[in-house]
Amino acid sequence: MSSGWLAVAGSNHNGACANAVGHACRCSGCGGALHGWQGWLDLAGGDPETRRARRKDLEDKNAEAREPKTRRQVVMDLARLDVAEFLARTSQREVVDHSADATDGAGGQAGPTSELDYLVLLARRTMADTWREVVPELERVVPAGVAVGEVRREMATHLWCDLLIALVQLVQDAHDALGLLSEKSKIATKRILLMSSKRGLRRHVAEGVVDLVVGKFWLALRGLIVAKIPILGPAGLRALRMLAMFSCPAPEAHYEVYEHAVVPLMKDVHGMISEEVKAQVVALVSERWRRHTIAYGG
Repeated sequence: MSSGWLAVAGSNHNGACANAVGHACRCSGCGGALHGWQGWLDLAGGDPETRRARRKDLEDKNAEAREPKTRRQVVMDLARLDVAEFLARTSQREVVDHSADATDGAGGQAGPTSELDYLVLLARRTMADTWREVVPELERVVPAGVAVGEVRREMATHLWCDLLIALVQLVQDAHDALGLLSEKSKIATKRILLMSSKRGLRRHVAEGVVDLVVGKFWLALRGLIVAKIPILGPAGLRALRMLAMFSCPAPEAHYEVYEHAVVPLMKDVHGMISEEVKAQVVALVSERWRRHTIAYGG
C-alpha cells in the first residue's frame, strides 16, 4: 500500500509528515493536506505484525512518559491505532451502504467495498486531489508581501482537519446531497474555518486562500456525489471523523477535532476504540478541556 500512497502524494513528499511523526505539521510540501492519514491508512492496510510492533512501542512510551503533554499525545496515538485496527478487521467486509448505488457507468459495481476502501477513496479525492488543484492557483490569492511558502506552512496548522470537521457538522444536519452542496453550506464552512480555535496559527491564510481551498474541496465533494459515492449517512459520517482524526496533527490539542471526531468515535456502536484506551483518553484529554475555557467558534 505504501507505494500507492507515494504515487498519490508525490515522490518528494516528506515521509515524516505522511506518517505523522510528531504531533505538529509545518510541511510546505503538502500544506497539511497529506499529513498523517497516509501513514495510518498504510498501517490499517498493512500486516498485523507491523501494527503489533507499533502498539508495543506506544505502550512502552506510555509507561515511561511523565509529562502530561507527552502522555496525551501517546494515548491519542493509541486511540488512532485502535481505529486503524478496526479498519484492518473490516477490510474484507462488504460495505453495502457505501457501494450499493455506485456503478462504473456500464452497470458494473465500482464503489468501495469496505470501510478501508471507502476511506482511501475519500482521502484521495478530498485531500490529495484537492491539494493538487489548489497549488497552481495559490500564488494569486496569497496576501501581498507574504511568501507562498509561509502560507503553505500555515495551512498545515490544522486547516484541513478544520475543513473535515466543518463537513462533519454539515453532514450531521444535511437532509440530502443538494443541501450539502448548497452555497449556504459553503459559506458556513468558510465561517467555521475563519472562526476555528486554531485560526491564530494561520494569520497569513487570508480569506482568499480559504475561498480557494473550500471551492476546490466542494468540487471534490460534487465529484464524489456525481459518481454515486455517498457522503451522507452514518457510515459516511464515521469515515469523515476517522479521516479528521488521522489527518489532524494533534487531536488531543485541537478542540473541534476532539469534540466532533474523537468523542463520537469513542462512542461508536462498533466499539472500535478499546475501553482501556478510552478511559485514558477521557482521563488525560477530556479532563484537560474541562479545566480550560476553549475559544471555540462553531
